[in-house]
Amino acid sequence: AERERAQTLEQSLQRAAHSEAMLHEQLRAEREEVLRLRAELSALRQQVGAAAPTAPAAQNTLVRKSAQPPRVAPELADRPTEPIDLEQFRLSLSQSESKRQA
Repeated sequence: AERERAQTLEQSLQRAAHSEAMLHEQLRAEREEVLRLRAELSALRQQVGAAAPTAPAAQNTLVRKSAQPPRVAPELADRPTEPIDLEQFRLSLSQSESKRQA
């Protein structure tokens, strides 16, 4: 009976270790995705700024949708981001492109 309990406990520990390893891998992949998206957002911000540096609408395209800060994983808390209003961003981008073409 003691041997069976030890085997069951060992199997449980192995499953837990495997689950932990999978979660760490998933977290690493999600961190990489966050970093990729932040780089993409920075590039978009630069494009908008370069497209119409004097237009107030282009400078204010990234607007908070709510007063609540975004929920960030504790590991990423030292890298704050701001949510964007995608429709406002698209509208401002199309306006700046049409002004550039005119």
